[in-house]
Amino acid sequence: YGTMIRDQRYKLVCYHDRTQGELFDLQEDPGEFDNRWDDPAYAEVRFALLKQNFDALAQAVDIGPKQVTPF
Repeated sequence: YGTMIRDQRYKLVCYHDRTQGELFDLQEDPGEFDNRWDDPAYAEVRFALLKQNFDALAQAVDIGPKQVTPF
């Protein structure tokens, strides 16, 4: 599975079972044709968006339903 995060300029898609992903500069490439994931010029952007993505995932953990009866 994967997750996506974006801001006004960039969109990052992270596939959780792979080392690859997608990074698009929406200002320069609004049609999302040029994947910048491996582009060294976008490495800092990729890292910042990955950090935001993983921070959001850490806050979104599903702990399951509330226990209503003792076992």
